[in-house]
Amino acid sequence: MSFELEGQSVVVTGAARGIGNAIGRRFAELGARVSGWDLEISDLRSDAAFAHAAVADVTDPAALKAAHDATVEAIGDVSVLVANAGINGPTKPVWDYSLEEWNRVIAVDLTGVFLSVRTVLPAMRKAGFGRIVIIASVAAKEGNRGAVPYGA
Repeated sequence: MSFELEGQSVVVTGAARGIGNAIGRRFAELGARVSGWDLEISDLRSDAAFAHAAVADVTDPAALKAAHDATVEAIGDVSVLVANAGINGPTKPVWDYSLEEWNRVIAVDLTGVFLSVRTVLPAMRKAGFGRIVIIASVAAKEGNRGAVPYGA
C-alpha cells in the first residue's frame, strides 16, 4: 500500500515519547521527512527516524513560530501536521481542581491544537496543499473519573 509520503515533510507535536513518537517513526518508515516538536527533544535529536527536532511549547505562539521556521529551513515546507501533544493533568475530583491546573490542561490539550494548526496553516493554504491530523482521546466522548479538564 502506498501512502505517497516520499518527499513530504511531517511535523508531529508531542513526539518525544508515546503515541507521538510512534506516529513520527511510522511516517519516517513510509518515506516522509519528520520533525518532532516537543518540550524536551534530546532523544529525538539522536533518533534516526526524525530528520529534525524542535523545542516547541504548544501553548506559546512565538515558540511554535520558531519551531516552524526552523523546520522549514531543515526539511522544507510542512505537508502534514499531526497535532498530538497533550497532558492528562492531575486525576482528582473537579471540586479539588485549582483554576491553574484546569487552565494548564486546557492550554495544552485544546488551545495548543488551535495554535499548532494556526502556525502551519498559512503556508499550507499558500501551497494549496496540506493535511492536518488531530489526535484526541475517547475520554472526550466517554469521560474519565477524575479527569474533567482532560475530557473537556
